[in-house]
Amino acid sequence: MNAIELYERHLIISRKSPTSIYQYLNDVKLFCRIVKIDPLKCTDEHIEKFIEELINRKYENSTIVRKLASLKSFYKFLFLKNHVKHSPLETVPKFKIRIKEQKVLMREETEIIFETIDSYPLTLKGRAIHCLFRLFYFLGLRVSETVNLNISNVRQNESISFTGKGDKQRILPLVSEKLIISLDEWITFRKRFPGNALFINARLKRISIRTVQRWIAELGNLAGIKEFLTPHVVRRSFATHLLENGADIFSVADLLGHENISTTQRYAKVTERKRKETLKLL
Repeated sequence: MNAIELYERHLIISRKSPTSIYQYLNDVKLFCRIVKIDPLKCTDEHIEKFIEELINRKYENSTIVRKLASLKSFYKFLFLKNHVKHSPLETVPKFKIRIKEQKVLMREETEIIFETIDSYPLTLKGRAIHCLFRLFYFLGLRVSETVNLNISNVRQNESISFTGKGDKQRILPLVSEKLIISLDEWITFRKRFPGNALFINARLKRISIRTVQRWIAELGNLAGIKEFLTPHVVRRSFATHLLENGADIFSVADLLGHENISTTQRYAKVTERKRKETLKLL
């Protein structure tokens, strides 16, 4: 096996998520295509050439930093396995990352989205979007967790079980009446068709992440949301609205499946910003 194949095997054994494995390998392969050299023979000059090309391609600093982090992980693996004598990324420059404003739905926007969904035709797509948005908003699920759900994961009117980040098995109670009704209606419709996947597309196959992202973006456009609507924006809104209503940060972190509380604190910062803006209105 070549260096990349060995690294892929290492990532699989380390139980990295399929999405993480794809991203790591994609970044390493891009590097190899740009520098056109055996990664085992890489030098500092090749790293500089890679960075220069990324800049020329107008990548954001945050994207460059992420790709370099993938390379660091790759060469750390090669070094520990004695395939290289040192990592060529020991002296890479630090890039300033512009902190982007995190989009969070306002309460009014959420209500408009619910009204928009209610006007959807009762097609497979329309019914699925009706249920998908409620899962994101009332449970804060990740899109990757949602597309992998099976009908058998839902204990109607009680709970929903799923595989979270890091392959951890999680169970969340069903509390929202709106979500319970939406799930019941969707599952009743869904059982007309074969298979166990909870969400399917028009070809009756398990729905993909990209399809869900496209559907949620279309929903945002129809609802007149100014910024690009994504499943993660809805998940972020779920957390922020809970914090604004007085939920403690540790409970929200548990619901989101965050292992590190600092990840959840990002949502608390958004809430603090909104409170300051409100006070300025006096």
